[in-house]
Amino acid sequence: MRLAALTAGQRQALEQRLIGREGTELETIPRRARTDAAPLSFAQERLWFFDQLHPNGALYNVPLVLRLRAPLRAPVLERALNEIVRRHETLRTRFEAQDGKPVQRIAGEAV
Repeated sequence: MRLAALTAGQRQALEQRLIGREGTELETIPRRARTDAAPLSFAQERLWFFDQLHPNGALYNVPLVLRLRAPLRAPVLERALNEIVRRHETLRTRFEAQDGKPVQRIAGEAV
């Protein structure tokens, strides 16, 4: 429903409801300590299971060839890749067995 379609009384009632909501605190989900093991998602369990069947397999690898038009500056590439890894926890996540069950652990930002 568009705001313009509301009557003056409806707009005033909506405004009062919205004003009344200001200042209400939102409940936040506490962050898990990075040292804690977390259960795997269903998709992660699937990856773990396939790795158990075919250790070090290339099931999810995607081959790629790049043609560079300029000389590779390895230190610049390394800094760029490290920054991407720093920003994305999923690239720092590893699977381990804990009490015979798969869990995930996220490494710290220093890589």
